[in-house]
Amino acid sequence: MKRIEDAFQELAEDIIAGRVSQISSTQKGILNQFYALWYMRARFKYLYSHEIQARGVTGTKRTQDQEDSLEHEGLLFARERGRIPAHQMNGLQLQFRIRAYADQTLSDAQWGIIDAQEGQFIVPDVPTYTTIPLTPTRSLISLAPNGMITKENVAEINRATKAQSHEYFFSNDLTLCPC
Repeated sequence: MKRIEDAFQELAEDIIAGRVSQISSTQKGILNQFYALWYMRARFKYLYSHEIQARGVTGTKRTQDQEDSLEHEGLLFARERGRIPAHQMNGLQLQFRIRAYADQTLSDAQWGIIDAQEGQFIVPDVPTYTTIPLTPTRSLISLAPNGMITKENVAEINRATKAQSHEYFFSNDLTLCPC
């Protein structure tokens, strides 16, 4: 998942700096993967967080540093008496769902770089509409051509974003976000 975040961060910086003005097919894949990651994490943030008992597995006693090192390398492990940290299994499940969502649901996405003429975008806790705000006034929107949108369009996007947020939403300055 860090690989997805790092690739997105690099692309986002290039878009914000104006080094990217059209989204290529390779960049579309990066955006699809990132949106899918954000989408799935938001929906599965309360997954089971204890340990899972594996049958027929003995496991090994390790220090926290050793476990962290194995996880950093992307390896699964069992603790003593065959106990597997649930977050490892949750991570695998998320990876499969992210790949499927990016490859299937977002297959028709054509990300456009959208700038607000006036107003700022709201960022949701749970993405529902295929938008990825990059700055207060620049957002990536699926199935939209590159361009400038009016304050009324920003308000429409913000109203929908607020309505679908579960626990919170935020912006650089909410007083500048038309709704």
